[in-house]
Amino acid sequence: MTESDQANDEPGVTPVGHAGARVEIHERRTFAVSGWLGLLAAAGLIALTVLAARSATPALAIAPAVPAFLVLTSLIIVQPGQTKVVRFFGSYIATVRRAGLWWILPLTDRRNLSIKVKERKAAMVSNLLVVLWADQPASPVGNAGTLYT
Repeated sequence: MTESDQANDEPGVTPVGHAGARVEIHERRTFAVSGWLGLLAAAGLIALTVLAARSATPALAIAPAVPAFLVLTSLIIVQPGQTKVVRFFGSYIATVRRAGLWWILPLTDRRNLSIKVKERKAAMVSNLLVVLWADQPASPVGNAGTLYT
């Protein structure tokens, strides 16, 4: 071990990883395009599929149907306070943090991950200030007066 590794070690703490090796994890942002663009592309491909199915050779309808399926299965919705971890065959690829509709890499597995930390929330309830801390029961702090002067 180098001197910097020894200086950073805390007593009683063992490194994580195979055979005690250090594992450094870095978050990577995924390639994500607006989901509305993905919906537009899927609608165009579906229209091509319908037109090809009505043509003289309906077997050509498979050509735009497969990309339409891939586009539709790669659309995700990220809720506020959530993030999506993108994996490909179980290996971490990237993370989508921004809330909204996103078009990401096809053939990937997406998992929800909550990024909410314990937040303080305050609400005025009938002349009484109630402070909520995470999932703890609400407890009155004191009389905060009236909302109206």
